[in-house]
Amino acid sequence: MGNQAKFNLFDNTQLSAGANVTSEKIPLAYASGFFAVNGTLNGIDPDITIEYLVGDGTQFVTGDSAIVTGLDSAVFNIQFSPDLGEYIKIKLSNNSQNTAVISLNLIFTEKLS
Repeated sequence: MGNQAKFNLFDNTQLSAGANVTSEKIPLAYASGFFAVNGTLNGIDPDITIEYLVGDGTQFVTGDSAIVTGLDSAVFNIQFSPDLGEYIKIKLSNNSQNTAVISLNLIFTEKLS
């Protein structure tokens, strides 16, 4: 069994209506097993899409499917299985007519070296 890696990607980030934001790249050299995003969401009628992008550190492509669409929960914890890549980024899109405030962590297990 490996260790748990946790990256705080967004901390009370304000996301305007119709806007999107993408995290910094996170290396996946030692990633193994489960991936999840968790955090909190505040706003009036929020509607957030969370996607992942994978790549070689310079070029990134969007994963085959979104982690979640239509997120409107105040507290969330969502497990997902990303495509393979050397690095991962998380992208948030606000599909609502109002500003949303989101905090989000990326969590995955790391194999022991």
